[in-house]
Amino acid sequence: MTLQDFIERNLLKTVEFLIKHKLVEDEQYGICLDSIVSIINANNKEFYKTYSQLLCEQSRKNINAIVFCSCCNSKRIFLRNHSLIHSVFSSRSLTSISPSIEDVKHDFNIVAMPGSKTDPFLKYIKAYISKDIDLAIEVVEEQPLFWEAHLLLMDLCTSFIQINTPLSLYFYAYLKIYKDIDSIEASLVRDSAPCSNKSVGMAKFTVQNANILAALHYCYGDDKKALKIFKTIDFTECFDPSFFEFYGILLYNSNDPSLPLLCENMSNFHKNRYETFTTVGMFKLSQGRFTEARDLFKKAYKLSNPPMLHVS
Repeated sequence: MTLQDFIERNLLKTVEFLIKHKLVEDEQYGICLDSIVSIINANNKEFYKTYSQLLCEQSRKNINAIVFCSCCNSKRIFLRNHSLIHSVFSSRSLTSISPSIEDVKHDFNIVAMPGSKTDPFLKYIKAYISKDIDLAIEVVEEQPLFWEAHLLLMDLCTSFIQINTPLSLYFYAYLKIYKDIDSIEASLVRDSAPCSNKSVGMAKFTVQNANILAALHYCYGDDKKALKIFKTIDFTECFDPSFFEFYGILLYNSNDPSLPLLCENMSNFHKNRYETFTTVGMFKLSQGRFTEARDLFKKAYKLSNPPMLHVS
């Protein structure tokens, strides 16, 4: 199957992922990725309208069910069922991986007519609704570039699974990041407590998780979420100085007025940490004091183990 197969089925995440990581070429379409994404978004804008237009005689008899009929072609069947799912769940909160997989549960019945067609895309719909991990694995094996099927597999797996596709490395990297974030966020909700002397044991555990969660968001490129978390735990006794550097970079990149205050606190309480030299160096850089910044970066380089910044 080609990129065109994913575009025709409005599978935005797969199309965006494949082009972004240069796993396929978009030049053959004569338009850039942004244009392709805009077209798919426009197609996806009114899910229920799309669903209504794709109903057939057999699916009208089961208006609230996922219907695999014998009269329509597989692309039409996929688009109809895909639109039905999203028309119901698009207004709900989505998980970071696969839309509404925790919400689907038993909301839909699956009706498969005798003689109905099947292909990896239709199997994906079945796996999505029934939460069938074996079927999801089958989809990935049959259609190895189907990124949304990989995302579904991430949601469903609870232990290590082995897959061998062109997207395997991405799969395991994303799985590690997302599962870590999910587990940390769950513990933050479960163990949330104010950072005070009365509950300092639990608070330190909770805020340590917040530090890690913010760092994960930072490493994954979600600066807004990372900065929001860091600001929540800013200047408390539980803020881990190991993460000062991330916080300082975020404040510097966003031209945040809190950067001088962070530098002051770090200099007062963590004077000889390399994170302090790095963050103060960025503050000097923001002021145009390049020589002072360079000297601080050199000191940070000498203190870091392993070195985090190389200055020749």
